[in-house]
Amino acid sequence: MSAAELGFDADGIREVIASMEQSHFYKSMTSKYNHKVWQDVYHVPFGEYLLYIKFTANDIVSDFWLLSFKEK
Repeated sequence: MSAAELGFDADGIREVIASMEQSHFYKSMTSKYNHKVWQDVYHVPFGEYLLYIKFTANDIVSDFWLLSFKEK
């Protein structure tokens, strides 16, 4: 189920991301379409859910794109 289907709005997604801990890290992987683009996957417990969250870095190291936010 997607973030919206789980009842998360933009503020809820931010709240989950702010709650993330290093121990939630699951793996790094390359993009399916470009092996030079790395993505980090996290399994984040939040409320009654275990969420699958995936990020990739932008050109600026402190910026990132949220690629996936769904129930694991």
